[in-house]
Amino acid sequence: MQQKLLLLLKRFLHFLLDIPRKAFWVALGIVLTVAITSVFAAWNTTKATGDMILASDWNDLVTYLGTFGTAATKNVGTAATNVIQLDANAKLPAVDGSQLTNISSVKPAYSTTCGSSQDGLIRYNTTTKIYEGCNGTTWKLIASIAPFTCGTDTVTDGGYTYNTVQIGTQCWLKQNIKKGSMLASAATMPTNNSTVEKWCYDNTSATCDSEGGLYTWDEAMGYSTTAGSQGICPTGWHIPTDAQQHTLDSYLATGTCDANRSNAWDCDPAGTKLKVGGTSGFEGILTGYRNTGSTYYNRGTYTNYWSSTQADASTAWTRNLGSSTTTVRRYPHAKAYGFSIRCLMD
Repeated sequence: MQQKLLLLLKRFLHFLLDIPRKAFWVALGIVLTVAITSVFAAWNTTKATGDMILASDWNDLVTYLGTFGTAATKNVGTAATNVIQLDANAKLPAVDGSQLTNISSVKPAYSTTCGSSQDGLIRYNTTTKIYEGCNGTTWKLIASIAPFTCGTDTVTDGGYTYNTVQIGTQCWLKQNIKKGSMLASAATMPTNNSTVEKWCYDNTSATCDSEGGLYTWDEAMGYSTTAGSQGICPTGWHIPTDAQQHTLDSYLATGTCDANRSNAWDCDPAGTKLKVGGTSGFEGILTGYRNTGSTYYNRGTYTNYWSSTQADASTAWTRNLGSSTTTVRRYPHAKAYGFSIRCLMD
């Protein structure tokens, strides 16, 4: 193509030489020849780098309308330091997922802890089929995939399975809470050590398995003082308040049932209905208790249930069933006693 252009230039120059003012045209021809030759030299240089595109024929000459830049400016190459790394054939490697690593670290683990750092975290329990949310202190029920049918469905917690019973508008666990590590003796006190600790009557673990553990109020409440706290109850359940215990008493009573009585038996015949074999289905076992003198007392004669409501700084309200009574006693016991826990559904 260059030879064609040079031939054309020579003929053009010969033509110019025949024109008057020959000197002017000769000078102009020389300038044009040098300029066009420089342009071709530049084309030949840049064509190799890809900055210009030339057709094989003069009539098909295409001028490139911009520059792509070089591979170096794109940081593309086969070296490990290149931002865009090519394979050995200078091509982009196929992506099949094998290049994605540490994906497992992205998946959050199922958390058993609920504290300030987990506030707002939601988890799904595959055993109970429920979604739970952490409020910064405890796990709370959000929703259940399958509707829970009180009286039919069971609750599993701490390795123990509990039946449920519907009494009026309330859904109760049908057994006393059994979870926790057994303390060595009635003289051994539980501590706030993130481990649930319980007494078993006569220091016999089999008694806890069949009748439930005996807990101080603080231990049962998880060292909270808020009425209605979950405490040691399963997620979605809580230790009933004094008012909720009265709701139970009054629902089963046919006579008087004073919500504000203190150290008094009332609400006949709720006591009979709440004991084992009673018509309510509550099945209250006369477990006895651990007293503040570090001894076990009155198994088969009495049982006491903690509420989550304090009477004052050192006592909390309880409900008491007795073998020879048809009523229910309300009394503010010292928090150091070891009593039973029966949980109420949220």
